[in-house]
Amino acid sequence: MKDIYSPSEILVKDQLIEQLYRDGTVNTGDRPNFKHINSSLILKSEINPQKTALVRVLNKNTIKNISIKNTFSMSGISPKDSRQSVFCEMLVNNTPISVAIGPAGTGKTTLAVAHALNSHLREKKKIYLCKSTALVSEENNAFGPVPGGIEEKYAPYISSFSIVLKKIMGEKSEDYLDLMFRRRRVQYIPVEFTRGCTYEHCTFILDEAQNLTWHELKSVVSRMGEGAQLIVLGDPQQIDKSFMLHESGLYTMLNSASFQESPSAGCIYLTKQYRGPIAQLISDIDEEIWKNKSTQHRKINK
Repeated sequence: MKDIYSPSEILVKDQLIEQLYRDGTVNTGDRPNFKHINSSLILKSEINPQKTALVRVLNKNTIKNISIKNTFSMSGISPKDSRQSVFCEMLVNNTPISVAIGPAGTGKTTLAVAHALNSHLREKKKIYLCKSTALVSEENNAFGPVPGGIEEKYAPYISSFSIVLKKIMGEKSEDYLDLMFRRRRVQYIPVEFTRGCTYEHCTFILDEAQNLTWHELKSVVSRMGEGAQLIVLGDPQQIDKSFMLHESGLYTMLNSASFQESPSAGCIYLTKQYRGPIAQLISDIDEEIWKNKSTQHRKINK
């Protein structure tokens, strides 16, 4: 899995971290060579792993020390670990395409929605919530046959967004959320309905991206217009289609040189799980399964 995004953590000389805290911006020369421009990552001392620095990559050999605290003050949400801090830094820095991948319970949706609400309250940005309509253990989407209008059809798929919205805004916020939806400040958009649209001055959250083919993913990404920030979320261990990770649109995008070298995109792999011991156990089992499949795939392709 870890070949689909730039490293989130890099071991460096102790002196480099000290220089970052002293000077703020450092030219590292040829080593290390930071390939993913505009990304955020964690530097760890080779001598003392407890000594770290959170940095933004300005170019392939220049980095800037950054600090993230109380990121989403309006919603009371803050990053809980260094990797979440990297994700938050991408969000508040308005990186046009901010990607977070990782198992369930690592805070992807909560941080993304908190940022979207902050952007709405401060900048009046509309919020679009979108996700794949693939069902668990189903090859085909079940969007069409479900009775009712778009909102009713899409309701089972976007319940995860509704839960997070209420969690962040409080249980008593139901009337305000209903008003936001009625005034179309927040909209649920099925992947299938994005074609032919242009989304401007908004925060667009695309969840469950691991279930999209490259054709489906690019159909969404290419609709972003002026002032739009696209937040892509996914869990490569939970693909509900018949294809493997390396065949998915998420893999295609993140593993491309164009994405990794773009100043308009960034990606982070969230690892620490906050949902509980059972979810962590499942994540660990998934990781074992993934490693075995990856090993078999490499052997087949040799």
